Amino acid sequence: MSTGSQPTYCDALQVLVDELDDRLSADIFGTVTCKGKHAFVVLEADYFVRLDPKAKRELLTRLRDEWVNRCFGNKVTFKTWDGKIVAEL
Repeated sequence: MSTGSQPTYCDALQVLVDELDDRLSADIFGTVTCKGKHAFVVLEADYFVRLDPKAKRELLTRLRDEWVNRCFGNKVTFKTWDGKIVAEL
């Protein structure tokens, strides 16, 4: 979360990934950070690889669509805790 009193678009994306984790009863997503219009979402690789390809695609696409359409961002990079890039949308 940001340190200011006003929530940011980055904060909104963090809330969404937290909600997705809650719905899935999993810890697939970690922290969200942003640099301008580029969001970076950390994935827990051990959980993420267990999802079927369709579920993976739907989750990543939903987050990218939220970032682009509602938060006015232009790119999301999904990476593991150790920095390995999983996908860029």
